[in-house]
Amino acid sequence: MAVDQAFSLLYGDLPRQGVGADWCTREALRRLPPLRKPPAVIDLGCGSGRQTIVLAQHFRAQIQAVDLRQSCLDQMMDAAEAAGVAALVQPRRDDFTHLPDTPGSFDLVWSEGAASVNGFQTSLEMWAPLLRARGVLAVSDCTWLGDASPAELKSYWDRAYPGMGDLEGNLERARAAGLTVFDHFSLPRSAWWDEYYAPLSRKIAGLQKAAATNPVLAEQVAVLQEEISLFQRWGDRYGYVFYLMRLA
Repeated sequence: MAVDQAFSLLYGDLPRQGVGADWCTREALRRLPPLRKPPAVIDLGCGSGRQTIVLAQHFRAQIQAVDLRQSCLDQMMDAAEAAGVAALVQPRRDDFTHLPDTPGSFDLVWSEGAASVNGFQTSLEMWAPLLRARGVLAVSDCTWLGDASPAELKSYWDRAYPGMGDLEGNLERARAAGLTVFDHFSLPRSAWWDEYYAPLSRKIAGLQKAAATNPVLAEQVAVLQEEISLFQRWGDRYGYVFYLMRLA
């Protein structure tokens, strides 16, 4: 079994492929300054598109939604159709780390949970040039919120996200990328559990038999079980933070 097949088995029909909640997306939207109407919006690393749909409902404008996995884009469009906003969602199978878009193309660049692929500062440096004057970059990223000293916890995140920073460090990284963070807020534990870890845990339980005979799937399951266990014990020491930024 290939890694992509294991990913599809684990995540294919989950509500989300990562941490978040519709109300968290709406809260970030509530904190935005006025944008040009209609705004040009791009959602990077959209996954199954839960936040994309919220963006389309909020702006009633075209949302470009970028992801490399066609299965995620297909799932997003099914959900957008059910929500009545399919005409407003433009799926793009593209690499959000090497975008062909002209600098200054967007009023709002949105990304929930995808900045860790290249690291927070590098992602901001890649995405900031896409902003028009008075545009906004909205990014949620896993962030240290407390003591990272338990060896088991630090060892896991050193492997999973070696560049994960704390809040003050990320504010400085944003400044180094030519951006000003004008607002930020932390996502609560429920944003990890309700629509991500809880359904993922049920999926893992149902795949134990298949994982017993498949090394690739077994490895993926083991990593996720470790991640969930660490969150249950030390989830107050790290979390996702929404960073809302403008060009400095």
